[in-house]
Amino acid sequence: MMRYFFCLLTMILVLPLPGYATPDRLFDSTDRLVAATQTHLYVVRDMRDNQGSHYTALVDQHLVEIEIDGLAESRSWLLRSMLIEQLVGDGADFVSPGVITDRAEGADIYGVLRSVGAAPMRLYPQAEAPLVFESGLTHPTKGKVASVQDIAKAARAQLEPMAKRYPQAKTEEEYIAADKMEVYDLSKPETWQCEVLAKAATIFRPEDKLRVISLACDDDYLTGMFTFHMVLPAEIWD
Repeated sequence: MMRYFFCLLTMILVLPLPGYATPDRLFDSTDRLVAATQTHLYVVRDMRDNQGSHYTALVDQHLVEIEIDGLAESRSWLLRSMLIEQLVGDGADFVSPGVITDRAEGADIYGVLRSVGAAPMRLYPQAEAPLVFESGLTHPTKGKVASVQDIAKAARAQLEPMAKRYPQAKTEEEYIAADKMEVYDLSKPETWQCEVLAKAATIFRPEDKLRVISLACDDDYLTGMFTFHMVLPAEIWD
């Protein structure tokens, strides 16, 4: 859990110190479960690119529909696209939260959830023994319940469609000129370091009972962090 929080703090904390070194360009993508039906999960995806700065960031928020069976993204809606600036005024005063400049019109999240008949849902702290990331997902008494390949497949099914909408720039100059965010590289799951977050949700269906868990992953270079969900049989915890 410490690696996840270290990476998250690296992404979002701003240190307004005179002469403080320019940070590396970092990207994070955080999925929050907000609703579900019997067939789909609905998550709000917060995507943040610090643009190599302590004081500005591009932030996009999407509502993403994910199939429970297979975990593939089926569609998404842009909610907000923002430039956040934390140095304002002639004296370049530091402020947090920062000043927002909207970059695009977004969908009405509640209108979308109402139209698909999704019920509110969120993850709760787990009372049962948590899973551990050790060359896959491991239960303390039942052993391995998901392989690295299972995890990579779930991550790619949920995240790659969005990544393709944000194609990476080939050079730093192209990236700066484009004024767009860079997203995660999902090409090398063998370099991922993942942690299972200590919250879960349970879905009851006529044919089965499922547990929704959240994973936070990054690569060896801490250039980007992303969270996503996995759905496993609830019997694992019985």
